Amino acid sequence: MAATAVLFFSSVSHGQDKGPEAPPAAPSAPPRKGGTGSPPPVQARTDLLVHDGGPDTYRLTGGIEIQRGAQFLWGDEAFIDRGEGSAFLKGNVRGKEGDDTMSGSRLDVDLDSGLGTLYDGKLFFKKDNHHLEGPEVQKTAEHEFTIAEGSFTTCDADVPAWRIRAREFEIVEDDYVAARSAWFHVRDVPILYTPYLWAPINKERRTGFLFPRLGYSGKEGAMIRLPFYWVIAENADATFTPDLRSKRGGGGSAEVRYVLSKDASGEFFANYLRDLYTDRDRTETRFRHYQVFGGGYTARANVNYLSDQGYYRDLSETVEQRTQTYVDSNIGVTKNWGGTTLSLLNQYTQDLTNPQATAVQRLPEVSLNVSPYRLLDLPAFLGFSGQATNFWRKEGVTGQRLDLYPQLSGTLNLARAFLITPRAGFRETIYSTDAKGEGGEHREIYDAGISFSTKLARIYDLVPEPAGGQIVSAEAKGAPAPEPVIDKLRHGIEPEISYRYAPNVDQSNLPQFDGIDTIGRQNAVSYSLTNRLTLRERTGEAVRKWDLLLFRLSQQYDLNEAARDQNLDTLAKRPFSDLRADVVFRTPKRLTVSADAGYNLYDGVLTTANGDVRWQGDGWYAAVGERFTRDSTTFVTAETGFKLWEAWDVLGKAFFDAKVNVLREGTVKVKYTQQCWAVTALYQHLPGNSRFFITLDLKGLGSYKL
Repeated sequence: MAATAVLFFSSVSHGQDKGPEAPPAAPSAPPRKGGTGSPPPVQARTDLLVHDGGPDTYRLTGGIEIQRGAQFLWGDEAFIDRGEGSAFLKGNVRGKEGDDTMSGSRLDVDLDSGLGTLYDGKLFFKKDNHHLEGPEVQKTAEHEFTIAEGSFTTCDADVPAWRIRAREFEIVEDDYVAARSAWFHVRDVPILYTPYLWAPINKERRTGFLFPRLGYSGKEGAMIRLPFYWVIAENADATFTPDLRSKRGGGGSAEVRYVLSKDASGEFFANYLRDLYTDRDRTETRFRHYQVFGGGYTARANVNYLSDQGYYRDLSETVEQRTQTYVDSNIGVTKNWGGTTLSLLNQYTQDLTNPQATAVQRLPEVSLNVSPYRLLDLPAFLGFSGQATNFWRKEGVTGQRLDLYPQLSGTLNLARAFLITPRAGFRETIYSTDAKGEGGEHREIYDAGISFSTKLARIYDLVPEPAGGQIVSAEAKGAPAPEPVIDKLRHGIEPEISYRYAPNVDQSNLPQFDGIDTIGRQNAVSYSLTNRLTLRERTGEAVRKWDLLLFRLSQQYDLNEAARDQNLDTLAKRPFSDLRADVVFRTPKRLTVSADAGYNLYDGVLTTANGDVRWQGDGWYAAVGERFTRDSTTFVTAETGFKLWEAWDVLGKAFFDAKVNVLREGTVKVKYTQQCWAVTALYQHLPGNSRFFITLDLKGLGSYKL
């Protein structure tokens, strides 16, 4: 059996079976010039150790292992110069540090610093699955490498699905990869060329160019976007994106995000397009800021501005934005203490359908709201809401309005079964406008009401109670974790009837700024009946409850309409409002159904109907919805997502306007995922335009969008 010789940088010993006698102990090599301290200890093991040209030079053959701290090197043959602190290995060279590995035909390494050159080298970094290859791989600093005529990939294969080949690489572990004269290869077939490439290869934010986004749209033409990401500071970053569209024009966007503290953050976005279709400059600007100060003060800013009314309609990719009728900008400060809120608001509204000159602006508005609080020990509560607003617009009546609205309410619980809630309020509204007249207008109006309600319930046992009424923890007995059991069902019935009255007050002389300026008379009885099914689920000692079903019927009876004695020959009395039904059905995990509808008893037709159904399966979901208003709106929405096998994910959604038989938005997205890459195909149909995108996600590098 062969002996093993061991070479330490402080001493050398060897076995007695083979090889020459080990040289006497030598002092450790000093740190390299410019080093920061003692290098890690180095030792070498081999089957055969001989001097090679000098007292500190050794030749090792057979069973070679060199250890430098946590680093290990192996090879068929090695030469070590203990005086210089260097080593040369050749023949089946391998290395390992933790889960990271390397291999090559030859290695020149400085054992003090760990720097060197690996020939015909392959490096693998486990953390992010990075594979590096090249005829010469140089380690130039701790965690830094350069490679001439090399390649980089995150794929585990001899012929990877993708790799980047370049004339020169610079790689910093957990930081970035930079390449000059680089080709992107698919299965070793060169596809794309770039003279320079820089990409982060860690999860930390890094300044630099992101992958370009290339696309095509029937209306926009070819699209090229090249984002630049800037790390401004630890708490701030920005993205600047030039945007070129062959048919539409060119421009760009800028987005800045910041976090000042846990109580203060915001973002700014601006987009510009020189539109060839309209021959004008088009812009969108957004600013958000939120900040909490001491003493209950909060500041909010939500600023939005569009260069023209048709910006969203022409350029937005979402139905929600394309159908907006106005855009609000708000800047305000709020003070909260107890149940009282004082706020200062400046609101500017940009009208997207009507002339902007007539849009009413609130510059500013001061509001005071006091939540109802108990008066002494009486079952009575006093609340208050008030506003002082300056209304401004370019064309139309402008002026100021003071609106004061105190409210008194009470709560009476009869026999702990019936809840009676009376209420009354008085509203004083004072105007000062620029309209011609003898003085300021004012209005006084009161309202009153009362409601009666009760709750009836019965509980059904779905499974027998445990013996003795005790539930013993399964864990305490060492038994397996208990299975959840639905053990009780509660059926609740909640009837309610209420009456509300407000007199008829002439308001024809008042300016019309918003809904407060026109308060209609009321003399109506409302009634409703709610059924609620609640389940209780017990898992050992843990209990949770949820509403399985909520079903509510409600209607209103107008006493003024019932007493009307005018125009009966042309307009029949209709005191009953639409009968409204609301239903919500929800299982713990899978199914959610919500719907509401209004039914006209006189015409025998549905006036409104809205519904949503969603089923969440294992690896898939489906949802459908409808919005219907007679003679106005009929929308149908559908969405589904599911996984095909392990690699395929599919998403589809549609927004259909059944009133005019137009598909407002249709999207199909298919994603195929592999070990080191994923490709997503996206088709989006919009009225008068269609878009198609292919997104290539290179794991470890980011996304390349076509």
